[in-house]
Order: sequence, then C-alpha cells, then structure tokens
Amino acid sequence: MTIRRRTAILLALIGLMLASGGCIGWFYGERPPSTWPFVTLTEEGISKDLAEVRSQNVAGVSYRLNLRLDPRKEVFHGVCTVGFRLQSTRQDLLLDFRGKSIESVTVNGSPITADLVANHIVLPRRTLGSGHNTVRIEYTAGIGAAGEGIIRVEDKDDGSTYLYSLNVPADAHRVFPCFDQPDLKAKFLLNVTMPGSDEDMRVISNAPMRGERVTSTLNGEDKTSIFLFEETLPISTYLFAFAVGPFVELKNSDYGRPMSFFARKSQAKLMEKHAAEIFRLHGEALAFLEGWFGLAYPFPKFEFVCVPDFPFSGMEHPGCIFYGEDPMLFRSQVSKLRLARRADLVAHETAHMWFGDLVTMPWFNDVWLKEGYATFMAHKTLEKLLPEVDHETAFFLRIYPSALATDITSGSSPMRQPLGNMDDAKSNYGPIIYRKGPAVLRALEYMIGADAFRQGSKLFLERHAFASGSWVELRHALEEAWGQGENSLAGFGRAWIEEAGVPEVRSSLSGTSGKESSATLTLTQDAQSNTKRTWPLAVEVCWLDRLGGLQSKKVTFEGAETTVLGVETKTLFSFANFGNRAYLQCRLDSNSRRYVLNHFSTFKDQLLRAMLWEALWTDVEAGDLSPRIYGEFVRAHLFEERDQRLLSSVLGHVATALSRYMIDGDRDSLAKGIEDDLIAACEDKKFGEGTRLLLLRQFIGLARSKRGLGTLVGVAEGSYDAFGLDVSMRDRWRAVTRLMLMGEKRADSLLDLMTSLEKGDEARRRVFMVECARGTVASKRRIFARFFEDKD
Repeated sequence: MTIRRRTAILLALIGLMLASGGCIGWFYGERPPSTWPFVTLTEEGISKDLAEVRSQNVAGVSYRLNLRLDPRKEVFHGVCTVGFRLQSTRQDLLLDFRGKSIESVTVNGSPITADLVANHIVLPRRTLGSGHNTVRIEYTAGIGAAGEGIIRVEDKDDGSTYLYSLNVPADAHRVFPCFDQPDLKAKFLLNVTMPGSDEDMRVISNAPMRGERVTSTLNGEDKTSIFLFEETLPISTYLFAFAVGPFVELKNSDYGRPMSFFARKSQAKLMEKHAAEIFRLHGEALAFLEGWFGLAYPFPKFEFVCVPDFPFSGMEHPGCIFYGEDPMLFRSQVSKLRLARRADLVAHETAHMWFGDLVTMPWFNDVWLKEGYATFMAHKTLEKLLPEVDHETAFFLRIYPSALATDITSGSSPMRQPLGNMDDAKSNYGPIIYRKGPAVLRALEYMIGADAFRQGSKLFLERHAFASGSWVELRHALEEAWGQGENSLAGFGRAWIEEAGVPEVRSSLSGTSGKESSATLTLTQDAQSNTKRTWPLAVEVCWLDRLGGLQSKKVTFEGAETTVLGVETKTLFSFANFGNRAYLQCRLDSNSRRYVLNHFSTFKDQLLRAMLWEALWTDVEAGDLSPRIYGEFVRAHLFEERDQRLLSSVLGHVATALSRYMIDGDRDSLAKGIEDDLIAACEDKKFGEGTRLLLLRQFIGLARSKRGLGTLVGVAEGSYDAFGLDVSMRDRWRAVTRLMLMGEKRADSLLDLMTSLEKGDEARRRVFMVECARGTVASKRRIFARFFEDKD
C-alpha cells in the first residue's frame, strides 16, 4: 500500500471519529491526565501543545544527513538518521516532515510502515524504547525558486546555479524529517553528494568541512563529489543551514581568528573591493562582543556568505552567516548612511552568535528576545566599528519613530506575543520585535544600571549555553545581578513585554515668568484608556538653567504624575526624555513647542535636536502643529543638520505632509520651495558627495511640481547629475517609478529606455515596481495577478 493511499484512509477514519464526537491524539495506555497537553494529529504545522509534549519527553537529539543534490533537478534524495532519548514510550511520537515523499522508515533497526498525517511522520510507541532510539528515513524533498525546502538561484551573469537552505522560523522539516522547534537543539552531521567533480563547487555549512572526495562508476565516468562535514555543537533546527555553488572564497586572519568570506564567482571583483572592510567589521565586532559578554565566541569556525537573491538582509546561522548581496556589496557610490547600515547589519548578526545561537528562545513567542538583544548589542558594537558616527542619534532615529508609529495604534501587539502554532511565527516579525525590543532593553538598562544589566546578561548566557532560555529566565538573571530581590522586575515585564502600548509623557514648567528663577517641573504620563494603567518608568528630564545651559535629572514614576521642585530656570522649555533613556511618546507642552520653534538654532546637542524634530512631527500628526508651519520650520532649519539619517527622516516626514496632510495652494507652495532647496543643495559642493546623493534620492521621492518632475526626467535620461554626482542605475529607476506614480506622460518612454539599458532579473524586478506605480485599475489588476500567480 502506498504512503498516499494509507494517509487518505487514515484521514477518512479521523474524519469519522471527529464527526461522532471522538478525537485522535497521543494516548498513554489509558486516557492521558487532564494536565497533559492534548495533541490532535490532524493539526498542520507544529503546535505549542505538540512542542511542549516533545520537550518533556525528548532529549539528546542528533541528525545525520546524507543529501544527494543535483541543481538541475526539482527534487533531491535524502537519508536522515535521527538519534534521541525518550523518557516515556506511553504515546506515539511525531516527527515533522513537509517534503515530497517517504521511501522507507526504520526504527531501532526494524522497518516499519509509517503514517504521514498533516505533515507529521507517526512513529508508533510499540517501536520505541525508553532511553536511546534511532530512526532512519529515506525521503525526497523539493528544490525550486520559492516555496521548497532548498532554494535554487540561476546566476544570469555567468549561467551558474546556486542552492541554499533557509529554515527560519520552522521550515527545516521541508528539508529533512525533524523535531522542528527551537528548544530541541541537536547536533548535525552533514554529507552532501553532488554529480560531477567541478573544482569550483563548494558546500558551506555550520561546521568545518572534514573532507571531500570524488567517486566514479566502474567505467570511470559518472563522477560524483562528496562533501563531508564535522558534527556541529547543539543548535536549533532553524539555525542549521548550507549553501551550494561555485562560490569564491577569501580568507583573513588579521583579527585573531581565521575567517572566510564567500560570494558567487560572477561577483568576485566586487567582493574583493569590499572584502577588507567587511573582514574588519566582523573581526572588530567579535572582539568587542567577546569582551562585553565575557564569553569567547562559542562556535568552531566563523564564515559568512553573500547569497544571491537572499530574501533577508542577513540570517545568523552559527558558523556560516548568510547575507544578501545588496546590503554588503555596493555597486556604486554610497552614502555614509548605507555604510553605517552595513556595519549595523554585521554587528546585529554577529551579536546573534550569543543571543539567539548560543542561547535560543524556547518558543517563537519570545523571538523579540533574540532580535531585540541583537539590535541593542549592535548599537553598542557600532561605537567600536564606526567611532566617527554619532551613534546615540543614529540609534534614536533607527529605532524609536518606527516602534512608536506602531505602538501608539490600537492594533499594536505585545513584544511577547501568543503563538499557538509555528506556522504563524512569520507574522510575529515587525517593528514591535525589531524596534520596540531594543528600546525597552535600553530603558531596562537605564533603570537597573549598566553594570547589573551586563552581569545579568552574562549570567543568563552561562546558565543556558547551548540550550534555551526565555524572558522569564533572563528576568531572573537580571534580578539577581540587580540585587533588588526576586520578582523585582516582574511588574516591568508585565507592562513592557507582555502587554502592548506605550505611555505618552509630557513635562511642563510653572512658577516662572521670565524674571523669577525658581520653578516647579511637572511630569505626567497618560494611562492607556482601556486599562487605566501606568508604566514602571525612569526618565531623564531636562530644562535650561539661568544661563541657557542644559540641566537634567533622573526621575522615576510611581504613578501618573511626579514633580521636581526648585528648578533654576528663566524659560518655560522642558523635555521629558533627555538622552533618550526611556521608551515613550514624548510630547511638548505649548510653551516648550513655542520655544523650540523660535530658538531651535540655540540647541547644540545633536541627539536632543533629533528628538525635538521628531516631537514636532508628532505634534503635526496629533493636530497640535500646522503642517504649513512645520514645512516653514523645515525650510528654515533643515540644512543646519549634517547627519544623513536625520536629513532622511525629516524629508520623509515632509513627503508625508505633502501627500497626506496638505492640499492645494499650501501644498504646492511648500513642495516647490522644498524642491528648490534640495536641488540647490545637491548642486552645492560644500556638502559632501554622500550627503548630496542622499538629498538627490530624497528629492526623487517627493518631487511633484512641474519643474521638479522635469528634473526627474533628466535624472532618468542620464542627462542630469547635479554637477558630477555618481547617479546610479538604481537612482534612474527610482526616478522613472516616481514619474509613473505622478502620472507624468513621459514615464512610458523612459521605461522603454531603461529596459533597453539594463537586462536580467534585477531589471525585471525594477520594471515590476514601475508597473506597480502605474495608476490605472487595469494595471493594478494585472500586477496583483502576477504577484499571486507568477512563481518567478
């Protein structure tokens, strides 16, 4: 009987039992105790109940994988040998598998006829034993452009083919049968067999390679290459990875350890151009993080791979970090902002080697823990990697506006989100995980002190090394380091991690008229209207002293309001989050807003200036400040700024004001003025080339006047370069996209020009984006049809 036929019969029986009020689950000899999670075999994915049952019963997992890969084929053949210890054999055991077919299953040396139900292989309890068990499975799984266990990429530059796996968050069971949950860490032993004996062919995986050999048939033909790897240390299934193809390798040992950098061979020259800086970023990031954690890099090798058509910026596979090509290998002149983003990406993925890889969250409801920590530690690391950058301002602009824009809405979610099934884990990612997470960790560090935060982090990593640890276990370690007693951070965790939302905090001064010098400073936080609760909160509030200098004080909230008496000042300006110590929505009172609008140039602290820019924009969105007044303020003060991230942020807000909050004469007048300012700055060589390029790109994104669109036509044609700027093909495509979006009649002819100048997959993607900007119903229907139906 075939697997498919047996599965159909079993599903029919399940349907009959369910219809009659019964249920099929995992059983002891009798009905399991009511406290034991009940698992239904018909449930797709990996449910939390299933994961908890296996966590309590399964340990000591190992996988021996023998994969026979042919890049030309749509499927591959694999043999997976799973070893594990069982505490109890009172129930059947499920292995997860979402491949194409199963050829054979052997349990503890005996062949069985295994059932495949709802992407699970059912191992009958009668075949298992308490203690060590071994299951051997022969199977086939898919290779394809998307939606398969192994992803294939055709290099249009030289015709080469590349394969890679991407298992996060729970796609490992598309590649091999496994317990696909993060807390069941395992050791992996990988062997890969490939047709032919191409010397350029490489296989890169988590562990060091222990050998390669070439075999052939009796007549000396049909050669195959076999790549053999050492066994990994315990890692989660979503962190196991490999990449296959004619990669070029560069090596470096300048930073105290051997490192290898791989990229596809068609990108070898570009790789060599950037290799020195990429090696420096990784080497210095590793050194800093080893020092901060007080723990050595925990894995036996350190390699990184630029993977073609990689869907993410990076993925933290221990021993073989995967990166996308675009964030790492720049093909044209780039701004300092893009250079900083690359450094931030490297620091983030390297920090994961400790938070995420060495210690992994037990379940993806705590995914914020690894992502938030990696982002927060990347901020600390960047101070070493790029000492010339104002990292406090960069961290604020990169993290807080994005987090707050989501968290102030009624649709926001807690950082620690409920997750019933790993099939839904991908929906947990977003600004709350990647942005609120590091902001809350920064606030926690400020509350308990930097030393306690660092000691608690190290304690957590030491206790759970090569295993899993949750937020609760991290909280206990931080409480111990802080020394304030058990559960001293329980309230913090409930408010900031297990519930959604953010407080809105205002500060105001009273008791001074400009002649008096002593005032009362009042801070208030608005409770969430649906819960009436307030947040555990420590802030650094600032004001101007009698000489105009900035003064600040740490204030801890114990309710909705707190005061600071005897403030020496002659102005009514105050700001409730000086130094960006807390995560909150900081609002200006009317006196402070008026002072900022009239005296902005007197503020010299760069971080405070950035936060005031953002506070004014918050006032626009709240209806407390006219977008016209905001636009005039931008024109008056924008070019006092030199920070590229701040310029980009402010101009992004201006674009939103023009498209969303302004109409008719006010909008047209502001648009023309902003466009004129930007073009003048792009052509002014007193600004650095990177800043001029950034301003040109911002201009491309907001141009709407007749003159502005005419300049975009010049950019797209290649006739306008703002007096010598290196305008890339990407910039020209952006100009065409904006022209199409604005309904410019010359957009179609420019699209034809660009498609004649650039070919290949990248050009096809850009054409798709231009078509998305076409404002006709027929075009939208056609684009959506392609998006859902065209696999390429």
